[in-house]
Amino acid sequence: MIAAAQTSPTLMVNDEAPLAVSTFSYAATDSNVSDLRVTSDGFLLCANVGPAIPTSSKKLTPSRPRWTLPSVVDVQSMGYSGGMLRVNKPVDTLSVESTLACTVRTSEGTANPNGPYGDVIFQDAFVPTRDRLYAGMVNWRPDVAFNGWSPNGDSVLPGVPTDPCTLDLNVDTPLVSEASVCAAATGVRPATGETWGQRAATMWTAMAGGKFVYLARIDARIGPQSGPPNGNFPQAPTGFSAPTAGSVDIAIRDAFDSNYLGATASYCFLRALPASGSLTANVCSDAAVIFTSNANGTIQERIGLDAAQFKATSRYIAVVRDVIPGSPPSVNAPVAAVAVFASPDVVRHETGNAFTGDDVVFGFPSNIVFDWMH
Repeated sequence: MIAAAQTSPTLMVNDEAPLAVSTFSYAATDSNVSDLRVTSDGFLLCANVGPAIPTSSKKLTPSRPRWTLPSVVDVQSMGYSGGMLRVNKPVDTLSVESTLACTVRTSEGTANPNGPYGDVIFQDAFVPTRDRLYAGMVNWRPDVAFNGWSPNGDSVLPGVPTDPCTLDLNVDTPLVSEASVCAAATGVRPATGETWGQRAATMWTAMAGGKFVYLARIDARIGPQSGPPNGNFPQAPTGFSAPTAGSVDIAIRDAFDSNYLGATASYCFLRALPASGSLTANVCSDAAVIFTSNANGTIQERIGLDAAQFKATSRYIAVVRDVIPGSPPSVNAPVAAVAVFASPDVVRHETGNAFTGDDVVFGFPSNIVFDWMH
């Protein structure tokens, strides 16, 4: 069966913020094979997160013009009424927890940085401004309000805590409590005197010999927010821990402008920023590399955190893709994204990862300006 495409509906997955969808279609060949395809001007980034990833072929395939976004399975329920397309409505999934997790970014930025359980949804305006967008990216209550403050056009956020998940709660006070679990993908740049870099609004990107390279910082934590900031970088070249009882899974996915970047990618995790201070196509040969891998399409990685032993981690992920000649994007348009997702059951039942503003970070062709997305 094929359902006809609709015009101008709104999509809502789980408890996520609604996203305007230009078209959607649903094709089902039998009870076990189906595909819900949605196209939007915004970004619907999704992953399956959990110790037991389902093998069901009931799929959700988001798309955006020019972009390749991750497809996911575990669509347990779906309904369309009054212009609203609902996928895995919470009341329908209480008996069987879904592994499907999504996050929404509109063309203006973060739809709702505080997530469905946050205590501050609208800060002071409905119209996004540059300062409000920055405030929506950092779970931090500064001594001086963001209003009227902005960096000098270089996308770096001076004076902002680099570690999004572990705060000392004295100097760095969070805006929204994330006492049970936190996952973050954020921008960072090398900085003199800063071991872990300096927080940035965008990913660090570079063009290198026909390759496009982007690097994001990944932080994840289970348990209290207090602790030494930046203290979770691994010291040995070991892989990820296996999930056990009392653990939480963190999924890492990317997305990219597939008119500009090729599907084949090499990527790596690092325990430190490149020693050279520059980002090159050889970044995955750096001495700080923990492990490397390849992807055809979007990357799929995960971190298992154990409440008793492996409570937190901080790493950098670097991705290298070929540049497709002939179809460059606007200089103000993003060309890549990295997103992290925590297990939906922990998020829902433990009110975890309540600040979603730092769950996605975008990379632009240039590191010079940050006019958000156009």
